[in-house]
Amino acid sequence: MAKTKKVMFNVFRPFIEKYIGPEIKSNERYNFYELIQAVQNSISEEIFTEYQGEKLILQKVVSHDDRLIHLQILKQREYDLPFQIKKNPDLVKNIEDQVINYDSTYQEGQVEVEKDSFLGEVMVLLYDIDNNSLVVQSNINCTSLKGLITLFSSIYNEEVLQNNNPDEYSLISLAAILNEPMLDQASSLQTYSELEVVVEDNDMFKSADAVINKDNTLGAQRIKMHYYLDTNKDKKKSLLKDKVREVISELRSKNKSIKTLNVKGRESEDGLLESFELVRERLRFSHVFSANKENKTLNPNAVVNEMANKYKTKKIGNKTIQELSKL
Repeated sequence: MAKTKKVMFNVFRPFIEKYIGPEIKSNERYNFYELIQAVQNSISEEIFTEYQGEKLILQKVVSHDDRLIHLQILKQREYDLPFQIKKNPDLVKNIEDQVINYDSTYQEGQVEVEKDSFLGEVMVLLYDIDNNSLVVQSNINCTSLKGLITLFSSIYNEEVLQNNNPDEYSLISLAAILNEPMLDQASSLQTYSELEVVVEDNDMFKSADAVINKDNTLGAQRIKMHYYLDTNKDKKKSLLKDKVREVISELRSKNKSIKTLNVKGRESEDGLLESFELVRERLRFSHVFSANKENKTLNPNAVVNEMANKYKTKKIGNKTIQELSKL
């Protein structure tokens, strides 16, 4: 019987933060194709960085189709390795009164690898040249989003910037793309019974007026607001619709201080209460892969083929994921 595995794919836009010392000089959209060209022209035999004590390697950058580029990240696993298990029928179970002493016939041992090999974990990415967007396979066994950012920033500073000034450096960041059809649906509700907003600014708010229309006099870095209206007995009641929609518009205008925006409401007076977690509802899709005894691992080529297919054809509302990832 085949075993199935559900894999998530998230869509991001690349940004670049440029620093001189601790001071950030700019934060803007980055043309990721520049980094790909630098890799293509690199004379380095191996492009990698160290992240959390293990090697992250840029294993592959190859053209796929329709102006899509397949990238592959490889983690060289050196710690927290799995055991190699053997069954030993010679093990004897000792049973004594009042003593718990059960041991199965399975014994763990170290995984044996040849000197010129290692255990690795693979993550697949797809870059859309025209939309300047990245589709990223979710595989925490390989690395996290922060690991990717560390690798790409290292490549940029070494292969693109090539600056000997240690105070001048850049960070490549990946910004999740909002699910615009979900924002449209939340904005079109006829009544709103609940609004939860969390805004955060590490430089501390001088004013939170842009989001909540009132000054923050406490100098906080994080503000949480929860507006609630009991509509169980009267479904016609609603929070001020224009004000709720203004907050949703702030998120749509890429207000990065908004960390949580949850809305509840109804499409009609008699409709069911609907919930929207608008910050968490990013542009993403999934696919269920099958594995069997003959094919025990996810084949990266199969993964990238499915990524490309769903990216180009899967629709949210009346637009494909690829169309929604455009500027």
